[in-house]
Amino acid sequence: QAAALIVRWLEWLQAQSHELPTVCRFDIMAKRVAPGEARVTTGELTELGGCFLGWPGGPEVVFAAMLRSCFRDPPPPPEAAAPAFPREDFGLPPPAAPPVAPLTPP
Repeated sequence: QAAALIVRWLEWLQAQSHELPTVCRFDIMAKRVAPGEARVTTGELTELGGCFLGWPGGPEVVFAAMLRSCFRDPPPPPEAAAPAFPREDFGLPPPAAPPVAPLTPP
């Protein structure tokens, strides 16, 4: 339920602007409503209120992205980017594989 709720928020945020916030924390509250049943609600959405939870490269990656966003610098090439969080954690499909050039005979 929490992942589905976050995906709905991400879709709503993207509908508001072509550029999602660089950092956004989702505070989700869960309540047990019956044995084996829970209900989730949004507590708060906080831009720039995230925590890196032991991700050593997190501050460098996130704060560089914030500065690029402010100054509209282009992002680094994909091979230089730090690994992102798994999209599957948010109910999103994995990123598409890069296109492969067809082989041509010599």
